[in-house]
Amino acid sequence: MKAARENYFVRFAASAYQLCQQTLPLYWHPKSPRRYTVPQLVACLLLMRRLRLSYRDIEQLLWAMGQVRMVLGLSTVPDHTTLQRAFARLQASVWHLLIQCTADVLVKDGELCVAVVARGGRIVDEARLRRKALVESARLEGVYGQRWKVETVHSVMKRKFGDEIVSRRGVLQRREVLLLAVVYNLHRLWCCFMRQVRVMWFLCSYLCNRALPIHIGTHMGKHITDQRLTPCAESW
Repeated sequence: MKAARENYFVRFAASAYQLCQQTLPLYWHPKSPRRYTVPQLVACLLLMRRLRLSYRDIEQLLWAMGQVRMVLGLSTVPDHTTLQRAFARLQASVWHLLIQCTADVLVKDGELCVAVVARGGRIVDEARLRRKALVESARLEGVYGQRWKVETVHSVMKRKFGDEIVSRRGVLQRREVLLLAVVYNLHRLWCCFMRQVRVMWFLCSYLCNRALPIHIGTHMGKHITDQRLTPCAESW
């Protein structure tokens, strides 16, 4: 029996909500109204940017997306003005934190991502000095070229998530760019997850067709094998 496919936007909202729960506080202030949590509002903002919608449009769409409201734990939908004030209240340091958390996971898997890079000052760390010298020598020899990675990330971000900035204030425009970076990293996490699922299904299907004995453990000093492996989506 073929496993049901999980909706991309539901998974994106769940991943964004989980990331915000791990990195952000529940409420802005101890005496806040506590109608919506900070992770819920930020996850709505990330989904809004992923769908390239306005504040009013994402409010209407959330009313129609019952599964998204369920994964976000929303019994009611925040007003568009609530989302706008939440975005205006979020500092750039919050978006830097979310970018760094997602980039740490993607770097371990060798994936392209957007990361926070500190600029200014001098390089004093020995490891960074050695890397700088290596890059300079490679550039002189004509074998260094990493710009294609940057251009690839920019191209994907513009084609999938849009190249327009809707905020009017300069400070909010800069934060909107950071918001777009978090959306891109979350999208890359989804791609990594789907790639791993496809590999697991391929291996399980191959082993089922081959019907090879598979070692599954030991019990009382004896090896236990299973003659056939059946793929099970619930095990992932």
